Amino acid sequence: MTAYNVIRGLKVKYLGSDPSNPENGEVWYNTSSNTLKIKNVLIPSGTGTWGSGGSLPAVNNGLAGAGTQTSGLVFGSRTGPQSSSAYEYDGSSWSGGGGLNNPQGNNNGAGSQSAGLSFGGGPSGSPTNKTEEYNGSSWSNVNNMGFTRTLAAGSGTQISAVVATGYSNGTRAQTYDGTNWSTISNVGSPRYSVGAAGDSDSAFVMFGGYISGANKTLTEEWNGTAWSEQNDMNNARQLYSGGCGTQSVALAAGGGPDSNKVESYNGTSWSNENNLATARRSGAAGSQSGTASFFAGGRNGGTDQSITEEFTTPLSLGVGTISTV
Repeated sequence: MTAYNVIRGLKVKYLGSDPSNPENGEVWYNTSSNTLKIKNVLIPSGTGTWGSGGSLPAVNNGLAGAGTQTSGLVFGSRTGPQSSSAYEYDGSSWSGGGGLNNPQGNNNGAGSQSAGLSFGGGPSGSPTNKTEEYNGSSWSNVNNMGFTRTLAAGSGTQISAVVATGYSNGTRAQTYDGTNWSTISNVGSPRYSVGAAGDSDSAFVMFGGYISGANKTLTEEWNGTAWSEQNDMNNARQLYSGGCGTQSVALAAGGGPDSNKVESYNGTSWSNENNLATARRSGAAGSQSGTASFFAGGRNGGTDQSITEEFTTPLSLGVGTISTV
């Protein structure tokens, strides 16, 4: 691999703030935010829009999501009262995928359509520590989490995931390396029914939730070493219809009590976006970018849903973050 200073004729600079006019392709390290950055990447540049997607083959709520807007995956459900069903999305329609080995509802999802991860959830009142991996056609049981939990915050990939909070372990957190779960520091504020986004076990954000009779706006980030509290959300919610994206480009949609509110997170603060067409809670989401996402299923009042809505954010070239240390 050719070194950056050979390609560019420059070494990576350590700067206290971003340069005012960096060159396209220039890389630097911001010592104030502990981030490695690059100029000339696609970043969100305006309010996103919603469109209708293909409906799920059946109504579902309390299901988990993974993948992207054009290659999505949802699995598990509280409809029935809990399900092993899985469905794959191609950007326009859903088809049946391989079923979970353990029927789950209110579980967490991570990864992609061809390398998915399901963890936690369980029948009502019986949280589980079950973990399964998906290879694009079938699920395999793998090592269990160290704690049982449902309605937790979870995100990442099949080989690099984080799970935190949840019922009945509202402060405990773990990471997954593709083989084993490892316990990490407890979160700052216990709660459950929490939204989450992130693409690795060292870049994870969780938000909202419920505890002691109240919905929350709390936001916390995990950087691979410690938890830190960030700016609060604008709207207190739980049971999100979707929380997806990365730590620096995340999306939170819907939630309880039957909200159609949508907010985006840029790694620092939350901004209100256009609302969902149908207010709902406990649906599934997929994105891995936060800028082209799907939100499927959920529950409105006492009625489970099969609706899919798609969210797209306009992009423009600008400064992006490569990694956070």
